[in-house]
Amino acid sequence: LAAQLALDAIRRDLESFPARSPEQALKSAILQANRIIVLRRQNPAFAGMGTTVVAALFQRAEVVLGHVGDSRAYIVRDGAIQQVTIDHTYVQTLVDAGQIRPEEALSHPQAHVLTRAIGSEPGLEVTLQKFWIWQVSQEEPGDFLVLCTDGLYSLVSEGEIESAVSRNTPQTACANLVELAKSRGGFDNITLSIIPIPGQL
Repeated sequence: LAAQLALDAIRRDLESFPARSPEQALKSAILQANRIIVLRRQNPAFAGMGTTVVAALFQRAEVVLGHVGDSRAYIVRDGAIQQVTIDHTYVQTLVDAGQIRPEEALSHPQAHVLTRAIGSEPGLEVTLQKFWIWQVSQEEPGDFLVLCTDGLYSLVSEGEIESAVSRNTPQTACANLVELAKSRGGFDNITLSIIPIPGQL
């Protein structure tokens, strides 16, 4: 329910307001989603409700990423995958402090404890990143932008994500990756989007 409320609020905000910079538009939309869920949580039946978000807004050659929580964005290019968002989680603070290694984070007992989430508090901080699409020759590979929830990457490795994205159409890769995560337990929401980029980020 929280995820659907957030999605609806983001779409409404982006469609209802006059032209703004991509950063202003995406931040405004995510903060509006937060306001709606914070209000809904005042009803005791929804007191524990919350969600995460990762979103990309395209405007000509400019791409703005916004995220809150542990949903991630990756760039896949020519056989390599790179995570470009940093999780808002307790274990990420441990990684940043050098107390655990990055490869230990997902198996940590508190791996899914969030330090930021949509609906958790009125004064939410949204992380924004800006990229430019660089035109490349036909011989050079274009990028794929992968947006996904932890329901995918906690069960499917980065190498498996890269392989599926590089060897299939985006639609087939999405279907295959969701089925792979489900076959390994699929205990959480498994959502992803694979966006071909006409160039490199």
